Amino acid sequence: VSTQSTWGFPFDENYPPAFADLVDFCGVVAAHLAEPSHVAVIHCRLGTPQALAALPSLLIYMGNAASYFEAEAYVMQYSAQGVLNPSQQRYIQYLESWVRNDPIPTTRVVQFTYVTIHTTPNFDMFDHGCSPYFTIEQYHSRGGRLQRTYSSSAEAPPRHYANRTKITFRIQSDGTACGDCRFMFFDSQNTDDYMFCFWLHTSFLQVDSTMLALTKSEIDKAWKDTQHFAPEFAVTVGYEIISSKFEPAEDEMVDVLIESGKWF
Repeated sequence: VSTQSTWGFPFDENYPPAFADLVDFCGVVAAHLAEPSHVAVIHCRLGTPQALAALPSLLIYMGNAASYFEAEAYVMQYSAQGVLNPSQQRYIQYLESWVRNDPIPTTRVVQFTYVTIHTTPNFDMFDHGCSPYFTIEQYHSRGGRLQRTYSSSAEAPPRHYANRTKITFRIQSDGTACGDCRFMFFDSQNTDDYMFCFWLHTSFLQVDSTMLALTKSEIDKAWKDTQHFAPEFAVTVGYEIISSKFEPAEDEMVDVLIESGKWF
């Protein structure tokens, strides 16, 4: 067991940690606690947000909780907040699936094909519409950074929509992705107002499907915003799986994407 007494696993309080970092965190703490005399104190520098995402993950990893819901119920005995946003909840459920030994590849390369917004976000005071565009960012764990790999505004200038039941963006250029991805949505009419976002990991996209559907309760920022988003608000993401492998490691596949010009 390591004699080191302090470890840092930084991630933004509003977002989940990269999945590999989440697994590393759980492994380090579990190894430390393997010594009966050891204790672990998990602390967020800003208060509680990151700790509330980390603790349920650790409980699942160590077998002290059978599911995300059981782990969150335990944590909420001590903090009424619970896990703070949907993407953090999604990543804890990813870990739950991984701990169950579900067949999850270390590398899954996908091609995103379209994004559909269901109902129009209300960011215009006059017609209750918006001029949306979105970006896709991928997390490069070697550098610990997000890198933008796609922007819908580069394919076509944002258009204004009002009172539409759905808005669909076709991804015509390269939407190849691997690993942790963040989809960020903005309203270009109001100096690029941030509207909402969500994170996903390509290894957990289903093989027997070509679409990921997220309800309002599963989308960061939108889930608790009743001013700008209707209760029926939702997002669907189309994708095609290019390859699913257990090797090379994810970082190596990111290098492949960089070398092929698909990472910029």
